[in-house]
Amino acid sequence: NINLVRAITKAMRKWALFMPAPGFFLRMWLGEMSAVVFNSNRVSAEKALQSGFTFEFPEIDGALKDIFKKG
Repeated sequence: NINLVRAITKAMRKWALFMPAPGFFLRMWLGEMSAVVFNSNRVSAEKALQSGFTFEFPEIDGALKDIFKKG
């Protein structure tokens, strides 16, 4: 997550304060949506790549630059 935050702040050309938050606070604040934060899913692009899929932006930096230049 820290690498994603760094990439987003770089693309936005803004800074961000990244601090860990206590789990109970996030559960109170997000309610049932906290499951999205706390239930881990391991994902990989390997199967898509092996089947011949090509990403428009193979690196996160390019994708974020594209997103934030439009916004």
